[in-house]
Amino acid sequence: MKITLQVDGREIILSENDMIKITLHVDRREVILSENDIVGLVRANYSKKNAKSVKTLTEGRRFEVNPKTINRKFFKKERKDLRQEETRELILEAFAKVDANPKKYGRIFETVDLKKIWESKTWKELKDLVREVADHEADWVEQCLIWGQVISNEKGKDKAWQTICNNPDTKDLFNIITWKDGYGRIVGGSVRFEIDYPASYVNSNEYHDDSISSYSMPLGVCYK
Repeated sequence: MKITLQVDGREIILSENDMIKITLHVDRREVILSENDIVGLVRANYSKKNAKSVKTLTEGRRFEVNPKTINRKFFKKERKDLRQEETRELILEAFAKVDANPKKYGRIFETVDLKKIWESKTWKELKDLVREVADHEADWVEQCLIWGQVISNEKGKDKAWQTICNNPDTKDLFNIITWKDGYGRIVGGSVRFEIDYPASYVNSNEYHDDSISSYSMPLGVCYK
């Protein structure tokens, strides 16, 4: 992580190695901030600017996921549509992970989109960048819970299933997440490149830390 400060009209960039402790004087009191304190302040400031989450997936807006409020009854019945059924089975796998590890996956989180777009970055670089504004890049469980929350919010209606599993994705760029095997996977489609895959489409290509990802945005998650 890097932080840019303006001191006496000069721009100073602090890297991780520089940020052991910073001493400030606030209201005549000496305040010492550790790196964790600074990271917390940055995240809190980011959260305030993007405070209100939405109930449907909207690019650039935070979407809240609460595994405890996802109504699982909407996922019990097998779907006739093949794409919807594949997504339903993934969501059921995610529910099993939540039940097995509620401390990790049973908490409320929000999605976080990076605002800057890079033509080309390695997957490791993208994961590092998303950690500057979120807890980490979403993994497959968190991604499935996002889909599940959307469908649950819409009371399990066919339209919600079609939005996630059949209709072209409305995001400008692809998302990249961490898949079951620990490697990165491209998810969804891209309006910019006229790739009309649905939001729940998962590309089979594996991304390693040194793999180059072009015009893909890591999907960040931030736990409350």
